[in-house]
Amino acid sequence: MIKPYRVTVLICAIALFPCAYVAWSLSQPTETPRPFDADRWAQSLQLDTTADPGCFRGGMALDLIQQRTLLGKREPDVVALLGSPSVVSSTMWLYPVGQCGFLWGHHVLELTFDTDGFVEKTKLVAAS
Repeated sequence: MIKPYRVTVLICAIALFPCAYVAWSLSQPTETPRPFDADRWAQSLQLDTTADPGCFRGGMALDLIQQRTLLGKREPDVVALLGSPSVVSSTMWLYPVGQCGFLWGHHVLELTFDTDGFVEKTKLVAAS
């Protein structure tokens, strides 16, 4: 015989899964890749990112990710291409790309560096 609390847990799990999926899908970027343009990337720094700039770099960031352009590059090479990041840690840099999700959440291009200072991973993530 199945215990009542197990049935309750199962029903809650089944009910929460669609909600979690919808929340996850709404946080995903809605932009499609477009060719990286260094001039447009640099000019986008002039935008007021506190207002609603839209997904001003999202498509270019997706292109950089899909083309694997940044993988294996050293920090000075990344700065020469993208400029200075908005957030810097010892192993990760973040570049704002705009409001790229259904709920207008801000996204960032996240670059992860290995211990030798080379870009190891690139991804587009919701800003925290």
